Amino acid sequence: MYRQLFLRVVLFAGLLAPIVANAATPEPPPTLAGTWRGPQAPLVAQLLRGERVGLPPLPADGAKPWTYQPHGESGVPAKLGAVYGGSDAQQVQGIAAIFEGLRDSFSTEAGTDGQDADVVAAMTLFVAASTAARQRNDVMADADADRLYLLLARAFAAAPELRKLTDADKQYMRDWFASVGGFIATSLRAQRGAEDRMQKLDLLVDDAVSAALGMQAKALEPLRAIALSDPGSKTADAAAMASIAGRWAASDTSSDGAWFKREYVLGGDGKYRYKSERRSGPAPANRYDTVEEGGTWTIAGTQLTLAPEWSTLTIRDGAGSITGGRASPNERVAYGWDLSLAAAAGEAQLVLRTPKPTNRDGALVADAPEAVYRFARSTRVEWRW
Repeated sequence: MYRQLFLRVVLFAGLLAPIVANAATPEPPPTLAGTWRGPQAPLVAQLLRGERVGLPPLPADGAKPWTYQPHGESGVPAKLGAVYGGSDAQQVQGIAAIFEGLRDSFSTEAGTDGQDADVVAAMTLFVAASTAARQRNDVMADADADRLYLLLARAFAAAPELRKLTDADKQYMRDWFASVGGFIATSLRAQRGAEDRMQKLDLLVDDAVSAALGMQAKALEPLRAIALSDPGSKTADAAAMASIAGRWAASDTSSDGAWFKREYVLGGDGKYRYKSERRSGPAPANRYDTVEEGGTWTIAGTQLTLAPEWSTLTIRDGAGSITGGRASPNERVAYGWDLSLAAAAGEAQLVLRTPKPTNRDGALVADAPEAVYRFARSTRVEWRW
């Protein structure tokens, strides 16, 4: 349904490309906060951030609290037109017509699957479009979107603040998600290849996700790994590995001047490299230990396993001269893993847990009940050697 819907809205927008291009990249960017009407459900935000939340199954009686009985015109297209049309009345009407057309395109396509008056179906479109825009990807496959729909439906059914919504509230939310989600998808196609316009589209997506979901759009990064797949399946494991492949780094310091830097490079081919650098003791210290390691990595559900094929320790003095070293024992470790949002920076973190500290990662807190290691996305680590 969702791929067909994207094709439909893009075809519609092709007739109005000049207005779409202008409205998608306003100067300065307006805010959608005043157009949103609805709660920001914590369960939904947790799920979309990739956190593992215990969702109950769908209602056993077949009830669908995310559907509603239509109640006339919600007024969403007119409100969005007023935001993006500025002071030009004709522009306001034209842009409102675009949003109305996008909403009606959703209604036509979703109606073929019985999901017309359905908040979660429109929310799925919005999340899929926002994720595609932020990651510069195409819209997700229908199978992935269907899995996302079921997870969002479970989160909706479990959230008291969403179950209490009136039909009019649900219709407004549905129209907003359908209109803005379709607009983001359309703009993604229209602006692709023009990075300056894509950066402005990022602002639109950030604003929309913040207004409706109460979270940062970049926090959708773990979505494919956690929300789109059935935990433990081969498809889910492959999706999880694809999502977290890349560089992850951490650095710890102590009050006496010692420090410990480390970085994992998780390859999309299932190979990994690891490097750590430790300065021991108070400054000026005269010993630096460097560990380098390589091997394979796999994911099975909530378990991430590192299987080293080689590992070396090199010891240097303060001048960089090698004073010792050896081949280190290969330490195979099965970590519990997760992705979480770092509250301060708003960035996704890779979290690895083991019952006890590993030789590779070190002991961060003495006598802790378990070892918890947190890594941030890395572009470059300042190594001494």
